[in-house]
Parts: sequence; structure tokens; C-alpha cells
Amino acid sequence: MKSLFCVFFVVAMLTVWNGGCARRPEVIEKPAPISTQELLSKLRFRSAQWKDYQARLMIKGESAKGKFRFQSVVVSRLPNQFRLEAYTTWGQTAGVLTANERESRLWIPSEKVVYVAQRAENLVRHFLGVSIPLQLFGYSLTASVSPYQLDAWRIQRTPSGWSADAYLPADGVQMVWQFLAQPAALQTITVKSRRGDYSITYTPAVDIGHAHTPGKIRFLSSDWQMEADISHMQTNRQIQPALFKLPFPSGVRKVKLDY
Repeated sequence: MKSLFCVFFVVAMLTVWNGGCARRPEVIEKPAPISTQELLSKLRFRSAQWKDYQARLMIKGESAKGKFRFQSVVVSRLPNQFRLEAYTTWGQTAGVLTANERESRLWIPSEKVVYVAQRAENLVRHFLGVSIPLQLFGYSLTASVSPYQLDAWRIQRTPSGWSADAYLPADGVQMVWQFLAQPAALQTITVKSRRGDYSITYTPAVDIGHAHTPGKIRFLSSDWQMEADISHMQTNRQIQPALFKLPFPSGVRKVKLDY
């Protein structure tokens, strides 16, 4: 009986010892939300990092022009130089849009026409039926904000993160950006302008750390809709200026679209 008591005592002591030495589960603490000033600093750094980039994406949508779907390659040197080349399902060039400080051109091989405009937005509207400034489209593809817009920001904290707005009188545009807090990520942009209102939504929201890139971007208006699925994106500091100067092929018509 005494030996049986000793066995129980030893087992009980070992249980207490092992329980005392057991590793306690670690408590994972979420990082504290960054400050508003840090948010602005990160966004300025991001816009500088993604100033020169190239990307491959699938663009699809629907507008007054009808439904469209094409693979495209984008090369951009923001804020004023941009090139988008769209390809058909069979790999043929459907159109090439180039923009620089002086002039924008849209070459459509099937029509044997080069359209010319000072405002690239007019070419985008003619090609896709979508009213969006090319500069805003270029920045939105990288989920970044132009320094010009950041300088006009009014920003406030919200229960989920931040809300920032800016009125740009020269463009006649009112914009609102919505950010999540943990981690700081761009979720939506709302645009109100003379040309119409539309929203830009990121799925998922894009972490504003400079290494992160968007996945799917949805542009939605009452008159048109468009999606951009980005399969590859990288910075490129070696972009040649000639890419943004589309020559006139021989034997084509030149049509001006400024109005």
C-alpha cells in the first residue's frame, strides 16, 4: 500500500513539473496602425518607385463601343509618358496608344488610321468608349497617387483606416481615396468629374508598401465598366523615349480627335 502511494505521488509530481515547464502559446500582436504622416510618406515613396514601369495585363469591359477583351502590354514613365499596346486573341496588334508631353497617338492597323489628340483621354474614349484620363489610369494600375494629387489632399481617420479627398480645379475633378489600416492598403478611389463619375476598386486591397502590386482592378461607371487583371508588373529605369513616339506608317490616314 505504501509503495502504491509512492507511485501515485511520483506520477503527480511529474505531471505538475511537466505542466509548469510546458511552453505557453505565443500571443501574436498586430502591429499598431501607422500615423497619417507615415501614410503620406509611404505613398510619396511608392509613387516615386513606380514612376517608370512595365506591365502585362488582361483588359476587358463593356461600353457604348460594345464589349472588348484583349491582352495588353503597358510601358509608362509617369506622369506624362505612356504606351499601351493591345493584342487580339490571335496575338495580332489591335491598337497602339502612345502619349508624351506634346501629343498622343492611337494606331489601329485594321482601320489603317492614326488618330491624333493633345488630350490622350479623347483617344481612350474613341478606342474603348471609356472616359478616364490616361495619367490617372497609369497611376491607378500601380495603386499609387500622383504627387500633384497628394499635395491637394485632406485626410482623416475612419473606423477602418483613412479617407482622403482632393479637389483639382484645373481638371474639374473631385477624388476620394479609401485606405484600410492594418496593413495600410488602398481599397477604392472615387472620381467625380465633368466627363462623368466612376469608381476604381482593388481586389484585394493593395498594401502601400512599395514592393506590392495590384491583382485585379475594376473601373465602374453608370455608362461603362472595365477590369484589368495584372499578371506581371515591374519597375524599369531603362525605358527608351522612342517608345512613346509612334511614327506614322506609310499609306495611312491621320485623323485629329481633339474636341
